Amino acid sequence: MADLAALDASTFLNGDLDPTFAPVSPRRAIAERVCRRWFTTPGTIAYAINDGENLRTWLSAGATDKQIARLEGRLVAEAEKDEGVVSASVDVALNTQTQTLTVAGTLTDADGPFDLTLSIDAVTATLLLPENT
Repeated sequence: MADLAALDASTFLNGDLDPTFAPVSPRRAIAERVCRRWFTTPGTIAYAINDGENLRTWLSAGATDKQIARLEGRLVAEAEKDEGVVSASVDVALNTQTQTLTVAGTLTDADGPFDLTLSIDAVTATLLLPENT
């Protein structure tokens, strides 16, 4: 029998809401919540106007190494606002030729660190997690 206390509902499917709200593991739920933060435009949530970092805006913009480093810092700060995240680290790669942005990160929760990769293009956002996450 499934441990229902260890499940949450999926709300992130390729960068959009999952219409089935399928059950997911706690770590998957944390990763989905963090990804939603990374897709939320700052100022669009009335009760949290300083939250969010809309990654899609970076797809067509050229960015210097310094700007990418600042973005990485903002993504870490957004991730660490989630109550399930103890700490976070990210590396961002922007390919302006293909208009693809990749975020490779490590989130640490109460059980330790786990990796995630988020790949974004003009049409899709794909969240990749290790098999046991």
